[in-house]
Amino acid sequence: MESDKHETKTYRAGNTREKSKRMGPGIQARRTRVKNGKLADRPRGPREKKQMCTTGQPADAFLKHRFLPMVENKEQLQHWQSRENSFFQSLAYLAEEFGFTPMGRGNNVYPLNVYDAFCHAKSFLLEKHPKYSLDIIEQEEQPGICHIAMYYQYLPKYHFNWIPLHPLYSLAKKRKRPGETALLFSIMAYLKQIVHMADYDNDYIGGTYAYMEESYFENGMEPDSPEMQKINEINTIGKSLLAYISRPDHLHYWKVRLDSFRPVDDFGKAVSKVAQMAYRLYNRYPGRSIMDNLHPDLIYDQKNYCIQLDECVSFIWDGDGWLFEEMEEYISCYHNESTAQVNPTYVRVFDRHRPVAADDLRFEKRFFNLLEKLANIIYSIP
Repeated sequence: MESDKHETKTYRAGNTREKSKRMGPGIQARRTRVKNGKLADRPRGPREKKQMCTTGQPADAFLKHRFLPMVENKEQLQHWQSRENSFFQSLAYLAEEFGFTPMGRGNNVYPLNVYDAFCHAKSFLLEKHPKYSLDIIEQEEQPGICHIAMYYQYLPKYHFNWIPLHPLYSLAKKRKRPGETALLFSIMAYLKQIVHMADYDNDYIGGTYAYMEESYFENGMEPDSPEMQKINEINTIGKSLLAYISRPDHLHYWKVRLDSFRPVDDFGKAVSKVAQMAYRLYNRYPGRSIMDNLHPDLIYDQKNYCIQLDECVSFIWDGDGWLFEEMEEYISCYHNESTAQVNPTYVRVFDRHRPVAADDLRFEKRFFNLLEKLANIIYSIP
């Protein structure tokens, strides 16, 4: 967006997962002679030495036994054989896909062998493909089965991608640009009905408006005050407009509106261009939602709160004035206390042989580009 007020840059959210701790084996073996409850220091005679040298079984048994390192939480060692086997099988798929030699499981004991092999694979992938990240996942429905997941996030250009509808309502009320108004309603219908973009009725922004209304009421605001009048406008006209863009005829007549529209000035040309861009995206991905490539349970630590996408990508009622400024300040302060943000994420789980899938974030890249151009048009409505 052109104005600095609406150009709050996104920040890169760090991975909140705790890194694996490298722990030593913590197991030592020492042989001693005990006699009558005391250590015996006298040297062994020839007969004793001969008996110890000929049997060899204690040494063989010791070498054949596989010791596990000490861990603080014993639950970490439950199903350790299946975890180890499934991890190294997944590592083999990853190594075959990207052409490197993985570390074997015999280089160390569990879980150090898993940790070392994972770090080795991670360093290789970071050098060759820096945009990807690796993680080890264990799904709840498959306890004891571990796979390597490769992923990368699409980070939008702007932290807040809010589309205000009040300017469109004012444009429709004037009835001076019916062609541009109809095309903009088709775009909004596509965002709401197909992309399932959040709005201010039941989603996060709606809860924010409700919280502000409650705060004004508790502070003794009069019903005819400007603040309460604005809130009432959202609850009446604003929600009626959301119902209007939910009508299916906006999508049904979209192509007809595009073909019959003849722009006469720069604003009309800009509307026509962004409407064609949105229509091509609709035809290329007819059932694609902005929620399809979100994987918060897979990528983020659920102990920490993550900023959800509907908080940053949504319809709002007004993008200017005191109400917008208060809402933006409130949400920005709240987001500063969060550690991560849920963004569209490409995920590939190495659980079997299969070729690398196409970049599934192409839709998201085109979608956020569309939102940026659409916002510029909405804020420039004459």
